[in-house]
Amino acid sequence: MSGEKEIALRKQIVDRVLSFEREEPEFLAEWGRDDRRILGRVEEGRARLLGIPVSDRILKTVTEVVSALGVAGHRGDIAILKTARALSA
Repeated sequence: MSGEKEIALRKQIVDRVLSFEREEPEFLAEWGRDDRRILGRVEEGRARLLGIPVSDRILKTVTEVVSALGVAGHRGDIAILKTARALSA
């Protein structure tokens, strides 16, 4: 991964970081609203996540596909299932 190449966007990124580090009230007001909105969505999703089951059929399908692809370990299976549940939430 590399940094932004476009000068205007690169300047904007650096300016935002410096503003954040200085804890400028304007920065906190502007970006705090977005942070609270995103936090609300994450909390709602977490609450819904508890009610999303994984059927035996889906579990079997995922494990078969990951095994057929020759993936070592079980992280792939678990990541797929967690991602599917998160998207569903």
